[in-house]
Amino acid sequence: MLPDEPALFRCRSRGILAWILAGWIAATSSGCSTLPKAEHPQHKDHSFHARYVIGEDGRLMFPSTTRDLIINHVHLMPKPSAEEFRGDQRWFIYPPGKIVHARGSLRAYASESGAIPKLQQLLPHAVLLPLQTPQQKL
Repeated sequence: MLPDEPALFRCRSRGILAWILAGWIAATSSGCSTLPKAEHPQHKDHSFHARYVIGEDGRLMFPSTTRDLIINHVHLMPKPSAEEFRGDQRWFIYPPGKIVHARGSLRAYASESGAIPKLQQLLPHAVLLPLQTPQQKL
């Protein structure tokens, strides 16, 4: 055997395998030329900046994630002294009269009637403030 023969044999076998693989890919990919339709429930994404004045009970009611509402994130200033969950509600504990700023984002899904709730409905008792863009902070 000459030293060249195994190398030639390998090159030929790789070429044959490449043709077989290319044919298999062409045969399997041509049968599925369209993707299924993507179905997503109707929703609206909101970013928010809200101000709350804490009542005499010292609690700030804030919604929690449910089937119809996803709280992506929320940042509270100042931070609460405690947090409680009751059903679909979330309570942050503060001293009475404290002013709290909440920033975050959420996604609201349409109800059975097809209506998507407005941000003010999702954050009751909040005073909605304009969002600051990075350019406005400078």
